[in-house]
Amino acid sequence: PKGGMFLWVRLPPAVRASELFSIALEHGVAFVPAPAFYAESGPDDAIRLNFSYPDSATLREGARRLGQALAKLRE
Repeated sequence: PKGGMFLWVRLPPAVRASELFSIALEHGVAFVPAPAFYAESGPDDAIRLNFSYPDSATLREGARRLGQALAKLRE
């Protein structure tokens, strides 16, 4: 990505960031759910991911773990 330190990721329909968060933690990966960026309750359909600190191997592993968490949520 050009500039910045984070990516916003829109989740598939019917997936709530707040529900995915706890499952992702069980898989050893974390993100910030979109509602954390609103003064009032905001949409729960996106997450913010940091890509500026981890190396590429760690980013790939994080993406794999996040995919596992998403698959478990959809079970």
